[in-house]
Amino acid sequence: MLDPLFSLPSSSECAIICGLGSLGQHCITVLKGFGISTIGIDLERPHQWETPELPNALDGIVVGDCREPNVLTDAGIDFCRAVLIVTSDEGINIETALTARRLNPDVRIVVRSVQDNLNTLLEETLGNFIAFEPTQLTASSFALAAISDEILGWFDLDGAGIRIVRHVVGPEWCGYRLCDLNTQHRLILSHQTISGDLSEFGKLVGDRLLRSGDVLVYAELRDALHLTEIGLQPEPRQPRRRGRRRAKLRQWIGSFFAQERRVFGAIGAIVLSLIAIGTLLFRYGLPTSWEAAFYTTVVLLLGGYSDLFGTTQPDPSVLPLLRAFALLLTLMGTAFVGVLYARLTQALLSTKFQLVPKLTTLPEGDRAIIVGWGRVGEGVARLFRKLDVPMVGIARETLPERSDYPLLPLIDRDYQRALERAGLREASSVLAVTHNDILNLEIALIARRYNPRARIVIRTATYRLGTDLLRLLPGAHVFCTYAVAAEAFAGAAFGEKIISLWRWYGETVTVTEYRIEAIDTLNGLLLSEITEGYGVIPILHQQDLKPDRLFPSPDSLMNVGDRLIVLATRAGLSRIENGDRCAPRCHVEVLGTQSVVAPFEGANTISRITGCTLAQTRILFEMLPAIVPITLYPDQARRLVEALDHIQIEARLVEMPSVGQDSIILEERS
Repeated sequence: MLDPLFSLPSSSECAIICGLGSLGQHCITVLKGFGISTIGIDLERPHQWETPELPNALDGIVVGDCREPNVLTDAGIDFCRAVLIVTSDEGINIETALTARRLNPDVRIVVRSVQDNLNTLLEETLGNFIAFEPTQLTASSFALAAISDEILGWFDLDGAGIRIVRHVVGPEWCGYRLCDLNTQHRLILSHQTISGDLSEFGKLVGDRLLRSGDVLVYAELRDALHLTEIGLQPEPRQPRRRGRRRAKLRQWIGSFFAQERRVFGAIGAIVLSLIAIGTLLFRYGLPTSWEAAFYTTVVLLLGGYSDLFGTTQPDPSVLPLLRAFALLLTLMGTAFVGVLYARLTQALLSTKFQLVPKLTTLPEGDRAIIVGWGRVGEGVARLFRKLDVPMVGIARETLPERSDYPLLPLIDRDYQRALERAGLREASSVLAVTHNDILNLEIALIARRYNPRARIVIRTATYRLGTDLLRLLPGAHVFCTYAVAAEAFAGAAFGEKIISLWRWYGETVTVTEYRIEAIDTLNGLLLSEITEGYGVIPILHQQDLKPDRLFPSPDSLMNVGDRLIVLATRAGLSRIENGDRCAPRCHVEVLGTQSVVAPFEGANTISRITGCTLAQTRILFEMLPAIVPITLYPDQARRLVEALDHIQIEARLVEMPSVGQDSIILEERS
């Protein structure tokens, strides 16, 4: 039933949010930033809101079970653009997704789910479907905050590792222009001057000179140059799977024998003594050869008394004392071999045949301590391994059945003792990422008391608690998991694929993939127009049957079927969705040429950078001086002037088109 305090919006630009817990409420906030009306569904009206403004931000609420068709119909499933299903029960989420698809074959479905295989199958079957798990989305944010302030983001694009780096300009780059630093391996994203002026994301002044103390944020390949500037080394090549298995087997064998050294030592000394004594006695007591005496002793130790002295009538040639000694050898051998078999069996069963390496020694030097070994903890460890960061994990009660990471079991739930065992005083960072907010606070306070220099990263479930923790622990990095993940869920409501996300000066930047369709607001635009018009930064462009182009040229033209991956803030995604492109405001006036071939090359250059047709640009050179018939963005116009100057064509940038006896404006590209 519809809550009487609300009413359904009349606009078709709305989204349904099933589940008004912490994640659902943060999704409401993000969607309102996109200008999208939101309708909530829950079993009852929420008693607690993340912020006081949230009830007013919600345009409608339906009280009921979101799996019921009539409840979804009351919420407007027939005309809404997207359904975000974010309850804490995966079963309910999947059932609701199936019901929503049956009621509306075209609606976009975004689901909270951790079942990767099932999610892939549902995406293929249902279509226009995507699923996320909040903790997996945010693991990189926790890991990167623990390393340093220089590494803001990390993600993989088609096998290429991309890192987002914050770099303070020193003498090595002082005096360069921003545009001079862009290479095939590096792309400048933002610039902050020493006075604190910060460029808008995606809108750089390319010819601005760098000064010592300026701050740059750039994306680069993990194997690019200048890695030592940020204190990291290129990722080491991973050994082959077979080599890893052999190394794991050797490590397990070494660990096993280290634990059993005393037992094996004592038993081995006794057995060797018995073999020596038995060989000597049987050599002269039977009598026989040395070789026969040795094997007789060994057979007796392995329980072979009946094989040698099995008759009921004693052999008169064998002395009674020698026969008694043979029986003693058999009894002692049976006991010692039984002990060895028991110890070996116990060791094999305890490992469950997984050959899991146990932590016998702590990593040397600075290390990161991860407290809490759920999805966030394992996600952090995976990224640490890629970045070659030494780490120690602390599991809450028992070690996981399988783990490739160094772990310490928590004894008697005493976190202080576990942290001391992990080397808290030498740790470079401590990550408190358990499911319990209060426990995370306790861990953070312990870390601050015994190691004030360590970077502290705290996971919280509520935005309000995170704000209070920042005041309590200045300098700590506090992340509300659902607040960060909501950016990806809300962005996915527009039909785009969110690959990763990272933080930039208090904002969330998403790595978003677009597949260009005929009706898209990106179709037919140059990448330079997308960058400056929408405030997003393209980092990968792929055309049909052509290889990917990482950090593509700004002069690339988008066509139907192209694949484009961009870095975008919430505002950038909203502008693309609504087609709200900033208007270009610059013109380039071509004044004259200095060579015979310049008009031909100039026409091609102008066509490539502006998108004009060759017919238009050739006419332009017949009527000089003339203004290029396309209104350009500032950086686009600057690049055109520089390119024309390089081929001996004089041109200048003008703010507004100038119409007079010495210039002419041609018809703009439609």
